[in-house]
Amino acid sequence: MLYSIRMRAQANQLHISGAEDICTEDALHKQAADLLLRALNHPRGKPDAITISVERLDIPPRKIPAMSVVTCQVEDPDQGRHALWSLLSGVGIADGIIKMALELIHDNDSISGAYVLDAQSGRPLEPDPSRGIRVSRLGITQQARDQLITQLQKLITQLQTDGVYNNIAGFGSRIIEAVVLASKVASDGAVAAELCIPDNPDYTTGYVASERFGYVRIAHIKPVGSHVGGRVFFVRPELSVDEALLKDFIYYMEKVPVIVDSISAYGGVRTLDEIIGTV
Repeated sequence: MLYSIRMRAQANQLHISGAEDICTEDALHKQAADLLLRALNHPRGKPDAITISVERLDIPPRKIPAMSVVTCQVEDPDQGRHALWSLLSGVGIADGIIKMALELIHDNDSISGAYVLDAQSGRPLEPDPSRGIRVSRLGITQQARDQLITQLQKLITQLQTDGVYNNIAGFGSRIIEAVVLASKVASDGAVAAELCIPDNPDYTTGYVASERFGYVRIAHIKPVGSHVGGRVFFVRPELSVDEALLKDFIYYMEKVPVIVDSISAYGGVRTLDEIIGTV
């Protein structure tokens, strides 16, 4: 029997932390303790409310592969901004819509989920703008986790050797969680791309994920110390004109259990030109 376990933490009625996994009954105690410790030690501050929920899964999780992990070489926030802009442009997102997405993220002070924008028109599609769309009921098998950790060990070695990125505190757990989430998002064919900028002030690596380029990590996607962060899904225009498709999309993201059970080939560390030029 499998269970979905989820943690949400708030301070002054604002979302500051969230995490989740799919696990067996035997692992629930340890997972709950780990999530509680994570909430209590979050860089955004001490929570005044922590909610941990456990739900038995009545249907087997859908099995999906992880996206290929690629690290884009950038040296400062200006290069990070240029990289995210170029990657989104490379999958057909217009400059005006990218600007709109960045403005939404900059102004975000409470939304715990993701913004959803029509990739062509920029029309907001989330039913509740104060909540957004929360990707939930997701996890990774132990075998896939071990394989991904092996890839990350190679990545850390390469990054340190190349001098690309030296701040690796919390590297493994953060990237595994992010890859799992991005892989669920990308597994829905309605998503053209996803942009994520972390809201942790001491962690500046975000990503752009798409079917074309994979899961592309971008260090220095924002300045150190910035609390600005958020997530945007750029979806295909069919969701703007078909309410049933939009409802199905939201239901899949929030309710359908998904578990990553295989790992894609290691994408390595590349320059932006190398990433753009590989497709």
